[in-house]
Amino acid sequence: MTQRLSFRILAGRYALLQLPAGSPRPDWVRGEFTAIIDSPEGLSVVCAEDGAPALARARTGFRCLEIAGSFEIESVGVVAAAVRPLAAIGVSVFVYSTWETDYLLVQECDLPLVTTALKEAGHGLS
Repeated sequence: MTQRLSFRILAGRYALLQLPAGSPRPDWVRGEFTAIIDSPEGLSVVCAEDGAPALARARTGFRCLEIAGSFEIESVGVVAAAVRPLAAIGVSVFVYSTWETDYLLVQECDLPLVTTALKEAGHGLS
């Protein structure tokens, strides 16, 4: 049985940027929801769109959905339950997980499709 989740759509638009490997952690990252993920491929940055500098490796126009409530770090299947309905309709998703919950970034133009797919999968939205 698929988990039933509740999503909250965060206000604002977000940007996803990639900085080259070895880049210093940027000091311009600000906002209520941000993420800096360092990997061998480079730094991935999520921040408010209006605070993002113009970079060659940048995508803007994202909306952020938070899976409401908190989950134990050992919880199994939460992300799968969230993204399965979106994969089924061909929507690309950038997922960021924290200790307590998960966030999905989707293009704003896909938001109506996303909310419909999530509701049809039995999930709630607020």
